[in-house]
Amino acid sequence: MFLADYHTHSIHSIDGKDSIDRLANAALDAGMTELAVTDHFDATKSGKPYGKYDQREYFSELEKSRSAFENRLRLVAGVELGQAHHCPELAAALLSGGEYDIILGSVHWLRDGTDFYNYDYTTWADTHRVFANYLSELIELSLRPEFFSVLSHLTLPVRYMCDRSLLDLTAFEDPLRQLFANLISSGRGIEVNTSGFSGIHGEPMPDAWCLRLFRECGGAIVTVGSDAHYARDVGSDIKSGFELLRECGFTSVATFKRLVPSFISIV
Repeated sequence: MFLADYHTHSIHSIDGKDSIDRLANAALDAGMTELAVTDHFDATKSGKPYGKYDQREYFSELEKSRSAFENRLRLVAGVELGQAHHCPELAAALLSGGEYDIILGSVHWLRDGTDFYNYDYTTWADTHRVFANYLSELIELSLRPEFFSVLSHLTLPVRYMCDRSLLDLTAFEDPLRQLFANLISSGRGIEVNTSGFSGIHGEPMPDAWCLRLFRECGGAIVTVGSDAHYARDVGSDIKSGFELLRECGFTSVATFKRLVPSFISIV
């Protein structure tokens, strides 16, 4: 059975805890066929990257691991590029410096510096305002398809909401349709981020309703990723992510090589 974890972080991320070799061993133990190591590179409003990311060290370790795991596990070169539209020059410089297979496009904070992790989600009005602003950022990013292959954890603010009932995703159907139209027209896709399965709401990012809407709009490019920051979490709920895609009517997942997608049947 084909299984791939397309969103993981190693010690080359500011919040990653394990080496690429340890992630790869965990992927084998979890039954993965492919593993993408997608360390963080976040642009900030200052025009400088947040945290640490040494591209040369990342590719050096990745190539050593590729040799060590040859014929047992395909290791995919990736990066999670946050807020590329905030600082396109910085993003372009990063991408020109390495041969990536996949780029995860993310928005972790708003242009004014508001981090979704730190926001106080206490009322319906505030929650909807923040999510509307988040979608506006995603739509802006979607107009720069050179900076991503798929959008990751599409409903990220939900992860940090203590009361899930404060957000009604169906109220955002129109901007989501606009976002999906932009993605589809430029040959881009979305990710099923399975970290939400073990979160407080028990649902992935995005949820089934959003996935069905993406498919209804004509979306076909989807990947599945655990968002693991520890080796122990590599492959977590990936099978559940694949099953959810089947339930939502998808018949394949995308894999990437040198930023070009190909499709693997999941039925």
